Amino acid sequence: MRQPPSLNETLEKHVKRLWTIATVTVLLPFLTSVANADDKAKDTLSEKLQGRWEIVGGAADGRKLTKPELEGTYVVVEANNIITYDADDQATYEAVYWTDPAKKPKEITMTAIMREQPNHEERAIPKELPKVDALGILKFDGNDTWYLCYALPGKERPKEFKSSEEEKNMLFKLKRAND
Repeated sequence: MRQPPSLNETLEKHVKRLWTIATVTVLLPFLTSVANADDKAKDTLSEKLQGRWEIVGGAADGRKLTKPELEGTYVVVEANNIITYDADDQATYEAVYWTDPAKKPKEITMTAIMREQPNHEERAIPKELPKVDALGILKFDGNDTWYLCYALPGKERPKEFKSSEEEKNMLFKLKRAND
């Protein structure tokens, strides 16, 4: 037959329970604020990216892009989509993106949205288009300028904001467009 718990065992059990409640009561608001801060950082970065951005500088595989190559090009970021347009307002690149603002530098991953083109007799467009990721980093210079550096598909994420032929990186400077 089982003996009833002693007074000391009962007190010890209640003290442990009170200690647990007190710890949770003290730590829970702190842990919630840390989690909310991480979510807020993601929201803030995503919010800062929204809008139309003119591409004002850049390099491809270490080669500085010329003024005629850049003139009229722009990027539109809406929700989690990023679309690049040429001077004729034709979309040249479209991707779904996500960021990790906790990384240093901040990371961006862009998954290209491959649109099927109308079939032409000389070429067949596959029904299943491959997922193509571009791994990059980004940083803001104030609220109206940011830099995007990303590797071409199949290459590693850049660690610094530079473009070289060996690394096959693209580097862009973007300024918020005055609409």
